[in-house]
Amino acid sequence: MVRQGEYLSLLAVRHGFSADNVWSAPENAGLRQRRASPDVLAPGDILYLPDRAAAGARLHARAQNSYRASVPRVPVCVTLHTEDGPLANARCVVHTGASPLEIRTNGEGMLRFDAPMNAHEVRIDVPDEELTLRVLVGFLDPPDDGSGAFDRLVNLGLLSPVDRHAPESQRRARVREALAAFQERRGLEPTGELDEPTRCALRDEHGV
Repeated sequence: MVRQGEYLSLLAVRHGFSADNVWSAPENAGLRQRRASPDVLAPGDILYLPDRAAAGARLHARAQNSYRASVPRVPVCVTLHTEDGPLANARCVVHTGASPLEIRTNGEGMLRFDAPMNAHEVRIDVPDEELTLRVLVGFLDPPDDGSGAFDRLVNLGLLSPVDRHAPESQRRARVREALAAFQERRGLEPTGELDEPTRCALRDEHGV
C-alpha cells in the first residue's frame, strides 16, 4: 500500500526493482488505468511489488570493509509566480541537503533541478525578492483526487493554502469558485465540478 510521499521511482530504488517492469506487471493493470503517471500516486493505492531477496555486499572478516553508494536523484520542476506574473530569470538558491545550488528561472518563471530521492523537502530562496519557498517532493496526489485537485489549484494561484483549514462548507465553496474560474479560463463550462475534462485540463496546465 502506497503511503504519502511515496512514488514508483522511489519505491523501485528502495526495494531494488526496475520501475518499468513493476509498472508494466499485469498485477498493476488496474492502477495503470487509474493513474496517468506512476510517480504521482495517492496514499492507499495498491502497488504490486514482486518478492526479491535483498542483494548482499561482500564482507571480509578481520579486515576493514569500505563501501560507496550513490543516492539517485529525481527531476523537480516548479514555476514561480507573484501577483505581477511569473518570476522570469530570477536568481534562486536551491537547498536539497547537499551544497546549495544557484540557478535561475527561465523566461516563464520555471525552475528545473534534480533533488536526491531521500529528500522529502527542498528549500528555494529567491534573494532579490526576499522570498523563501518550501517544496515537498513526491507529496502531490493525483488530480483525480480532491486533495490533488486542491493542491494544483493552490499552485496555480486560484486557491490559498489557508483555505485548506477553513470550515468544510466554506472550503467546498471556495473550491467550487476556484474550479469555475479555472474552467472559464480554459474554455470549459464553469460548473465548479471536478469532471474529467477539468481533470485533464488541470493535468495539462499544472504539468502532472
